[in-house]
Amino acid sequence: MTQEMEYEAKSMLTKSGFNKLINMFPNYEPITQQNDYFDTVDFNLKQRGAALRVRHKKDTHTLTLKQSEKDGLLETHQPLRAEQIDELHNGQIPDGPVKSATTSLLGYKPNLRYFGSLKTIRTEINYRNGILCLDHSSYNNTEDFEVEFEGVSITHAEFELTHLLQQLGLEPKKAKNKVARFFDDSFH
Repeated sequence: MTQEMEYEAKSMLTKSGFNKLINMFPNYEPITQQNDYFDTVDFNLKQRGAALRVRHKKDTHTLTLKQSEKDGLLETHQPLRAEQIDELHNGQIPDGPVKSATTSLLGYKPNLRYFGSLKTIRTEINYRNGILCLDHSSYNNTEDFEVEFEGVSITHAEFELTHLLQQLGLEPKKAKNKVARFFDDSFH
């Protein structure tokens, strides 16, 4: 099973704050990725602090179940082929580690519903023993700007992100994760 713990700190940014950060790293090329979000009709994954997405990036498609864990997120991944994406859009999780983890979490094999997509233009930078991600996202006629730092621990991630923002005179602004922002915007 492909699993990993993710420790990340995030902050929302204004467009000008985002541009300040981008200008610090002029030699990095952004990539475009799209997240398609799924849940049960009754939002049983969301109620358990979990999220299910397919990330389309270049020519790859990866199904990921994210589950809240102490200080981080447990992610279970599996690559998908085009016909498996069709299975998801028809409500079924393709066989593999994500189906096993989702069934284990819920206690049953769920029938899924596709809720929509979020597109992100991401600049990813190896920075201070972690990964710095500068994201410009668009979804549901909304756009936002965010910085994430993925570190080796939650303490490391929070320290490095706070330090970077302070260097630029930017005020940290609490950020929900992308799936939460997507669903909050979709149903308000």
